Amino acid sequence: SSDVCSSDLGAHAVYGDTVVHLNRLLTAAEQVPSELYGRYIALLGDTAQLAAWLAIDGQDYATARHFCSIALSSAEEGEDPTLHAYVLGVMSYIHLHAERGNEALRLLDGALRIANTPRFGVNFAVRSWLYKAMAEAYALAGNRRAGAKALIQAEQLFDSVQLDSVPHRSEER
Repeated sequence: SSDVCSSDLGAHAVYGDTVVHLNRLLTAAEQVPSELYGRYIALLGDTAQLAAWLAIDGQDYATARHFCSIALSSAEEGEDPTLHAYVLGVMSYIHLHAERGNEALRLLDGALRIANTPRFGVNFAVRSWLYKAMAEAYALAGNRRAGAKALIQAEQLFDSVQLDSVPHRSEER
C-alpha cells in the first residue's frame, strides 16, 4: 500500500534476512569445525543481538527476548564480556520502550558491573552507550539527578573513544 514507507519495507527485509541467517547459523552449529567455533559463536551472538534490535524496532518484544537469550548464551559460551554487557543493554531497551525505567535499571546495573570490570576490557564505546541508556532509564524512573550523573559518565567515556578502537566483531578472533 502507498501508506507504507519504503524505509519500513527495507527494515522489514533486513529483519527477515537476519532471522533467516540466524536460523542457518543455529542449524549449522553441530557442523562447525572446532578451530572455527570461536568465530562461529561470536557471529551467532552478533546476529542474534541484531535480530533482537530489529524485533524491538518492530515492537515484537517476546521475539526480541528470545533473540537476546541466544545472544547471551553465545556471550557466555564464547566468554565474551563485551557482548554479554551489550546484550543486557539491548534487553534494557525492551523496558525503556515500555517506559519501565526501574526494570531497565536492573539490567543496566548488571551490564555495567560487567563492563566496568577492568580485567574484561570492555570498550569505552560500549560502556558509554550503557551509561546513556542508564540516563534514559533514570529519567523514566523519575530520578533526574542520577540520570544527569549517568549522562555525564556517558559523555566522559565517549570522549575517550578512539575510532580505531571501537569493536568490529568481524575482525576479532
